[in-house]
Amino acid sequence: YDCTKQKDDGIRREIWSMDKLRAYVAMVKDRFHPSMSSDAATLLKKHYECCRAARSSTVPTTVRFLESLIRLSQAHARLMYRNEVTIDDAVAV
Repeated sequence: YDCTKQKDDGIRREIWSMDKLRAYVAMVKDRFHPSMSSDAATLLKKHYECCRAARSSTVPTTVRFLESLIRLSQAHARLMYRNEVTIDDAVAV
Protein backbone atom coordinates (compact mmCIF):
# COMPACT_ATOMS: atom_id res chain seq x y z
CA TYR A 1 0.00 0.00 0.00
CA ASP A 2 1.44 3.32 -1.05
CA CYS A 3 -0.18 6.14 0.91
CA THR A 4 1.57 8.83 -1.15
CA LYS A 5 -0.51 8.15 -4.27
CA GLN A 6 -3.27 10.57 -5.10
CA LYS A 7 -6.75 9.57 -4.09
CA ASP A 8 -9.95 10.29 -5.97
CA ASP A 9 -10.32 13.55 -4.05
CA GLY A 10 -7.03 14.83 -5.52
CA ILE A 11 -5.35 15.28 -2.14
CA ARG A 12 -1.81 13.93 -1.85
CA ARG A 13 -1.34 11.82 1.28
CA GLU A 14 2.07 11.97 2.95
CA ILE A 15 3.79 9.19 4.87
CA TRP A 16 4.13 10.04 8.55
CA SER A 17 7.60 10.23 10.07
CA MET A 18 8.44 7.83 12.92
CA ASP A 19 8.39 10.73 15.40
CA LYS A 20 4.89 11.77 14.31
CA LEU A 21 3.68 8.16 14.47
CA ARG A 22 5.15 7.68 17.95
CA ALA A 23 3.53 10.92 19.14
CA TYR A 24 0.14 9.83 17.73
CA VAL A 25 0.31 6.39 19.37
CA ALA A 26 1.35 7.92 22.72
CA MET A 27 -1.50 10.44 22.53
CA VAL A 28 -4.24 7.91 21.72
CA LYS A 29 -2.91 5.51 24.36
CA ASP A 30 -3.19 8.24 26.97
CA ARG A 31 -6.47 9.84 25.84
CA PHE A 32 -8.68 6.87 24.87
CA HIS A 33 -9.83 3.93 27.00
CA PRO A 34 -12.50 2.31 24.81
CA SER A 35 -15.39 0.34 26.20
CA MET A 36 -16.98 -2.52 24.29
CA SER A 37 -20.30 -1.96 22.51
CA SER A 38 -22.83 -4.76 22.80
CA ASP A 39 -22.67 -5.49 19.06
CA ALA A 40 -18.88 -5.80 19.12
CA ALA A 41 -19.01 -7.99 22.23
CA THR A 42 -21.55 -10.28 20.58
CA LEU A 43 -19.45 -10.59 17.43
CA LEU A 44 -16.28 -11.44 19.36
CA LYS A 45 -18.18 -13.92 21.54
CA LYS A 46 -19.69 -15.71 18.53
CA HIS A 47 -16.31 -15.84 16.78
CA TYR A 48 -14.74 -17.32 19.90
CA GLU A 49 -17.53 -19.90 20.19
CA CYS A 50 -17.08 -20.92 16.54
CA CYS A 51 -13.34 -21.33 17.03
CA ARG A 52 -13.95 -23.41 20.17
CA ALA A 53 -16.46 -25.59 18.33
CA ALA A 54 -13.98 -26.26 15.51
CA ARG A 55 -11.63 -27.97 17.99
CA SER A 56 -8.56 -27.61 15.87
CA SER A 57 -5.89 -30.04 17.05
CA THR A 58 -3.06 -27.74 15.96
CA VAL A 59 -3.98 -24.63 17.97
CA PRO A 60 -6.14 -24.94 21.08
CA THR A 61 -8.61 -22.09 21.56
CA THR A 62 -8.58 -20.84 25.14
CA VAL A 63 -10.07 -17.90 27.03
CA ARG A 64 -6.75 -16.17 26.42
CA PHE A 65 -7.67 -16.09 22.73
CA LEU A 66 -10.89 -14.19 23.52
CA GLU A 67 -9.00 -11.79 25.79
CA SER A 68 -6.55 -11.13 22.95
CA LEU A 69 -9.40 -10.38 20.54
CA ILE A 70 -10.80 -7.88 23.05
CA ARG A 71 -7.43 -6.16 23.53
CA LEU A 72 -6.82 -5.98 19.77
CA SER A 73 -10.26 -4.52 19.10
CA GLN A 74 -9.70 -1.93 21.84
CA ALA A 75 -6.33 -1.02 20.34
CA HIS A 76 -7.96 -0.65 16.92
CA ALA A 77 -10.62 1.66 18.38
CA ARG A 78 -7.87 3.79 19.95
CA LEU A 79 -6.03 4.08 16.66
CA MET A 80 -9.27 5.10 14.98
CA TYR A 81 -9.69 7.84 17.64
CA ARG A 82 -12.74 6.35 19.39
CA ASN A 83 -13.75 5.71 23.00
CA GLU A 84 -16.07 2.84 22.07
CA VAL A 85 -15.21 -0.45 20.39
CA THR A 86 -17.59 -0.70 17.45
CA ILE A 87 -18.44 -3.69 15.33
CA ASP A 88 -15.98 -2.34 12.72
CA ASP A 89 -13.17 -2.64 15.28
CA ALA A 90 -14.19 -6.21 16.11
CA VAL A 91 -14.28 -7.16 12.43
CA ALA A 92 -10.86 -5.57 11.86
CA VAL A 93 -9.19 -7.99 14.27
